[in-house]
Amino acid sequence: LAAVDQANTRLDAVYKRLMGKLDADGQKALKEAERSWIKWRDDEAMLIARVGGAVGGSAMRVDFANAQLKLINQRIEVLSEYLRQSSGN
Repeated sequence: LAAVDQANTRLDAVYKRLMGKLDADGQKALKEAERSWIKWRDDEAMLIARVGGAVGGSAMRVDFANAQLKLINQRIEVLSEYLRQSSGN
């Protein structure tokens, strides 16, 4: 879905801004957290899609994409809050 691509673009922008505010240890921690989050996002989106009743095919792909979009938007909010906190230091 184009909306997922757009959300990922927004997430990348916030991530890069946050990376620019952190020291080396903070950057390392953010990279590790983001790697873990990406795996969790995909696993969680699959669970949401399956619990939502999709059996397979195109309905499953749409449910998975919609779940990813929701999780990405939540992550944007989390990283944006970290960015606000880092700007206040």
